[in-house]
Amino acid sequence: MMKRVFPHVLALCCAALPLAMYGQASRPMPGLRALGTETAPGWFVPAPDRVLDAKSFPEQHAAALGLLPGEQLALLKTETDALGWVHQRYQLTVQGVPVEGAQWLTHAENGILRSANGYLPYVPGPHRLPQLAAAQAVAKALQQVNADRYMWEDAGATAMLRRLTGNPQASYYPEAQLVYTDADFERNETAFALAWKVEVYAASPHSKQLLYFDAQTGALLKSLETLHTANSTGVAETKYSGTRTIVTDSTASGFRLREQNRGLGVSIETYDLNQGTDFDLAEDFWDADNYWNNVNPELDEAATDAHWGAEVTYDYFLQTHNRNSYDNAGSPVVSYIHYDVAFFNAFWNGQWMTFGDGNNSPLTGLDVVAHELTHGVTQYSADLVYAYEPGALNESFSDIFGNLAEHAGDAALADWRIGEGFGFAFRSMSNPKQFGNPDTYKGNNWLAGTFDNGGVHINSGVQNYWFYLLSEGGSGTNDRNVPYAVTGIGREAAGQIAYRNLVYYLTPLSQYADARMGSIRAAEDLFGTCSPAYQSVFAAWHAVGIGTAIRSLDFGVVHVEPFESCEIGAAEQVTITVQYFGCDTLPPQLLQVAYFAEPFALSVEPLQLGITLPGSSFTYTFQQPLDMSANGTYSVVSRTLSATDPDFTNDSSAFVFAYRTALPEADTLTFEQTASLGAQLHLREGSEGNIETASGLGAGGSTGLLMEGGDRDAFGIFWGFLDPFEGNPDYTSQACFCASGSALDSMHLSFDLRQTFSPFREINLGIDSLLAASWVNNFRVTVNGREAQRFTPYAHNPPQFTPQRVDLTPFLAETMRICLESNLNQSRAGDGFEIGDAVYLDNIRIETDAWATAADPDALAGVQLFPNPAGSLLTIRSTAAPVLEVQVRNLMGQTLMAWQRQGGTEAVLDLAALPAGLYVAEIRTQAGRVQRQFVRE
Repeated sequence: MMKRVFPHVLALCCAALPLAMYGQASRPMPGLRALGTETAPGWFVPAPDRVLDAKSFPEQHAAALGLLPGEQLALLKTETDALGWVHQRYQLTVQGVPVEGAQWLTHAENGILRSANGYLPYVPGPHRLPQLAAAQAVAKALQQVNADRYMWEDAGATAMLRRLTGNPQASYYPEAQLVYTDADFERNETAFALAWKVEVYAASPHSKQLLYFDAQTGALLKSLETLHTANSTGVAETKYSGTRTIVTDSTASGFRLREQNRGLGVSIETYDLNQGTDFDLAEDFWDADNYWNNVNPELDEAATDAHWGAEVTYDYFLQTHNRNSYDNAGSPVVSYIHYDVAFFNAFWNGQWMTFGDGNNSPLTGLDVVAHELTHGVTQYSADLVYAYEPGALNESFSDIFGNLAEHAGDAALADWRIGEGFGFAFRSMSNPKQFGNPDTYKGNNWLAGTFDNGGVHINSGVQNYWFYLLSEGGSGTNDRNVPYAVTGIGREAAGQIAYRNLVYYLTPLSQYADARMGSIRAAEDLFGTCSPAYQSVFAAWHAVGIGTAIRSLDFGVVHVEPFESCEIGAAEQVTITVQYFGCDTLPPQLLQVAYFAEPFALSVEPLQLGITLPGSSFTYTFQQPLDMSANGTYSVVSRTLSATDPDFTNDSSAFVFAYRTALPEADTLTFEQTASLGAQLHLREGSEGNIETASGLGAGGSTGLLMEGGDRDAFGIFWGFLDPFEGNPDYTSQACFCASGSALDSMHLSFDLRQTFSPFREINLGIDSLLAASWVNNFRVTVNGREAQRFTPYAHNPPQFTPQRVDLTPFLAETMRICLESNLNQSRAGDGFEIGDAVYLDNIRIETDAWATAADPDALAGVQLFPNPAGSLLTIRSTAAPVLEVQVRNLMGQTLMAWQRQGGTEAVLDLAALPAGLYVAEIRTQAGRVQRQFVRE
């Protein structure tokens, strides 16, 4: 394997980011906690007792949403659904410039906000005017595409565009729009740029590209192919669907494949391109007697397939979802058949459908026609970006509604394959792996990379399989080795959930996690939280590897009050919060509640019911206390018990860990004996973090403690707005213990530390090494929740441990809960550089020293450093007092290495791992502290 070498980058002060490049992260919204619950990042539900006006919510609560000066949520669209709910879609702008994919949605019933969701990334300033003009961006786009012929040069295409849009000036000639955009569409913590967005539609070679040019430098940031691939009554012999009744119009010259005034007045029109690419030369399909047994059945029967398919799909969306055409505004549904010679594809171009002939097998089957037309539905609703996870969802929704329209048109034709009518299928919703697609999120066959716009046609298999399980049910074990069982609710109910999710809850950059949350909200809206459909939505997503399977629907304990870990004793009160979810009959008088604790303890007590309204809650303190006087970890679990509960297996339960630990003075925790670790050190890892002991990880190759990060895609980079511990709490892991120094004059925490960090950030963002490290690799020591000292790695993968010492003397008056905490980004397993963001710890101990009460100036003046400038070794000599400790810091105050006393008046430091630069050495002797500067050559 080729080894990558990454040189150290020296920074003497804070590094500046390139102009117009900024860190990205979905902003935490702590102000929302006072108004309700953030059920998942970007998904908000008001508290049951809060009545919020939906219309004014974005403006009144801008601070709660974390909006900064110059940022605004501009209203894009207001829609009323079949339930009477009003959905408003807002676009985030910064100084009036829209942020690509950043939208916020509100959902209201009778004007009252029921929920809100969206994606609002940070785009901090300074915000600069573009250096590249709009006309220059268009010229660059045309040069980049370099087509032989463009769609604005096709008079027929232009005429159709003006007719469909109702704009007599509409043109395919590109215009440049100023936007903020990130480097890709995966919502990673990559960089934002002020960019010109230009769409170029080429006729030959046929493509429709979306290009983004840096508005400062003119560099092409990214390009994206946006073509989505795949009233007389007559009788048609179709190619794939048998003999069907279609509607055409009658003229003096005969019958043609146009229907006027279908449904709510929409026209369905099908045209013949005669294997050409010039839409200006398109012709009508004609028949003399309206019995369409065509002269060229191999090809022209495909035209009646497409016409009938468009009619069926329009009817499906109108009759099932009350949607009037793809845009819900009654636009004509137009299809062009026989595009080019042997063109083996079908596509939606934003206004109409086009089908090639392939190898005499035009892709005009009903499910494919419905698939392409659904891309139009998506375009005019969620507008999912056609790349990565949003693109996979885009393709999946087209497969879902292609299948549903096929089933509505002729159930006998419909199975769970896509394209089966041609004699060969190319995807399966019931078994995605049959065609090399995944059925588990990031499981087998999942495509990571840029191929196929980031796997839009491949990774769609995950939601396809979710929809199949939701419809039909099923059980098994997924690629994560997790067993599942799903009860099907039928195609129709599943389709209602999928449609509501797509149209009312998703935004352009929605990920799979958002699709899960939106479908949960849709199921709750349509069927209620107590319905089998609601539970099946959870179970189906769990089956494909996203989220948990069971959600409590009756009475449940939603909170257990945490215990003060270092103060717990023999009689601790257990206090819980009980909530009534509203799905079961209320017990007549009493509700049984219980807690269980390990080491074993049990209390079951009757509770006088004090709640009657769904969603209401109250607290209860058990009469029987817990004895937690022994060192160790306690797991306290509480739940409700009710004889009238028809399904006690889904009772909500909540738990909390309590622990007593003590690491006495001079006791060194080496991790060689881990059996008693729970009594000495309490380990807690975040949902996106890891903490473990393992051999080969400690100082000198012995057993040590490892902390590392998780999935980098969910980690936010805030560039000074938020501390990573606050912004990314799921990534925080802790190793904690209790200590008391009330009888001491001084106390220190000592440990051996090695920190690594992946080069991913500095290479991906083009930023300074130390700046990258400070945001993605954080390690600190806290005492009772207050930070005592923070440590940042000085090299990507230093080979040695460095001794560290933290002064705990300021906390001697308190009983101390001391935590060694990490907030790390990239796991070792997920790092292509084979390094990862990690913290290695060993030899943790508490120490006390007799410190000098006053500094001796004469003694401190005798502290010398040589040679200076230094090479790989630096000698520190104190002529008057023993050297106790040395810490080396850079000019930003970050501790890079430390040396602890080994006896005598001289310390020798190994500087081999330090890059060249200017540093400060802080030396502590028995006479006091002194700082000296030195240069590492």
